[in-house]
Amino acid sequence: MIISDLRWILIRSGVLLCGLLVGCSKLTLESDVTFKQEFVRLNSLVLALQRANHLEKEAPLAALKQSQCRSLCDFRDSCQHAFALHVSALQRLSDVRKRLTHTQNDASSAHAELNVAQSELSRAQPLLMECAAIQGQLERKLAP
Repeated sequence: MIISDLRWILIRSGVLLCGLLVGCSKLTLESDVTFKQEFVRLNSLVLALQRANHLEKEAPLAALKQSQCRSLCDFRDSCQHAFALHVSALQRLSDVRKRLTHTQNDASSAHAELNVAQSELSRAQPLLMECAAIQGQLERKLAP
């Protein structure tokens, strides 16, 4: 009787383990697909930012900022922060250029703004490189 019960327990455990393995592999495949879909979506937003002209980055940046994420929030946030700083500096430079073309008396204010913009661009550069590095790692990870 004990041997029969032991066999029954082993058979049920084996069936349960097999079911878990099949379920887990299915879950892994489904989460891999979800991960890849999320990367493709976020990566397309980052690529749009990278390809946009300097003063046309605001719309793609807003789209990236508003995008949802589950697994790749670090990627999205890293790129969003880097490009936000970059866009801010570019906008500052554009504003200074406009002011300088209209008035010559605003040189000291423009100089201060240029220094701030230069500082923002300097801070944005390594962040943009980090964004690109994460992007490259994810592309290599998901390559067939």
